Amino acid sequence: MSDPAAPFNQIEQQAADLVEKLTALRRETESYVGARAALDTAVAGISGVMEQLAAAASGLTTVSVTLREIGTPQILQTQDQLRIHLAESVEEFRSQVDGLQTGLVTRLDQTEDVVRSEVRSRISELEGGLSTKIEATDA
Repeated sequence: MSDPAAPFNQIEQQAADLVEKLTALRRETESYVGARAALDTAVAGISGVMEQLAAAASGLTTVSVTLREIGTPQILQTQDQLRIHLAESVEEFRSQVDGLQTGLVTRLDQTEDVVRSEVRSRISELEGGLSTKIEATDA
């Protein structure tokens, strides 16, 4: 004769498997959260650098006025080109950081959707299996 506890043991095993999968998904999600925090820290650092660059650009303006008074237009032209290049580089770097942050947020959202879907699916499976086993036990 079959063991009456077997269905419950099977359900318990399925629940343990689900907990294991959810734990793995949680670790993965937490790693994304850690990466996002690191990215936010990097963005904050970049903001500080940008403030320093703005201060440096302001200082360059003073130097520029002095050089104009001295009369060295070629040096001023080179300085302006460097300023433009620096601004473009900063903008490109900011764009790359924004792209990384957007990609990370997208991955976090996708992971959350997958986890929710998996949990709902497994809960439905477990509920269905439990209902069937209860009905079979009652019969």
